[in-house]
Amino acid sequence: MSLIARNLSKTYKEGVNNQTVFTGVSIVLDKGETLLVVGPAGSGKSTLINILGCLESPTTGTYLIGETDPLTFGRSKISRFRRDYLGFIFSEAYLLPQLTVLENTLIPCLATGLPLKADVAFAKELLEQMKIDNCQGLYPETLSRDQQQRAAAVRAMIKRPSLILADEPVSRLDARAVEPFVDDFLAAQKSCGSMLIMASDSPDFKEKFDRTARLEKTRWTISGRRKYGLDENDSVLNIRNESEPAPALGLDEDEYIQDIEMTQPKPEPQPEEGAELDAFRRRFQ
Repeated sequence: MSLIARNLSKTYKEGVNNQTVFTGVSIVLDKGETLLVVGPAGSGKSTLINILGCLESPTTGTYLIGETDPLTFGRSKISRFRRDYLGFIFSEAYLLPQLTVLENTLIPCLATGLPLKADVAFAKELLEQMKIDNCQGLYPETLSRDQQQRAAAVRAMIKRPSLILADEPVSRLDARAVEPFVDDFLAAQKSCGSMLIMASDSPDFKEKFDRTARLEKTRWTISGRRKYGLDENDSVLNIRNESEPAPALGLDEDEYIQDIEMTQPKPEPQPEEGAELDAFRRRFQ
């Protein structure tokens, strides 16, 4: 699975004026590759993460994951696409306080049924890689911020997504915890085989990533040659004219949208209404 983004731009209308956040963003990644996007606060890093995560649409540009163009999907399809192909981690962990660490990491599995034994085993493996396997039965309120963020990273990886998007995941960590977190996160990400795009204010750990991009004052510069495959400046087939605005993420369920090939296993039978959490917890007994 690869990612190809070409000439993405984002402009917001503010009354009669337009505010351009960034222009000319092009990214090419392949399975397992990592990209660190750095830039000062307000430079558009979070907006770029939102676009790549299909949470908002670009003003212009093209975006492919594999052979799929998610920008053409309607609301239902785009939700399924995010569920099956993307993993997210943010500056806050957003763990559910009523669930243990292990249960929190398995929440994405609920989208297609209940977690399988293989999911539980993989979650425990990732928790060990993130060095919080001793916390799996604890509740979030008993954890440090670093431990909470490590649990959130496991949650983002549990479904082995094609692409992990990390928006400032170390911005709220103690300075001494940043480098160990990044090291463990990258090691676990490699075991998943997922592509990773991480945004950060700081370039201090850029040497740990395959490539680094800087976004500042609408300018996009990328450094580091890819290990293999196409580069941002190589010619590839585009599915749309890049000079035309990108379509908004569709909300009309009756519109024609291209089918997406789903490769996820069939979901298990759903528990009876009101018993979801009990059934979820019974998986761990």
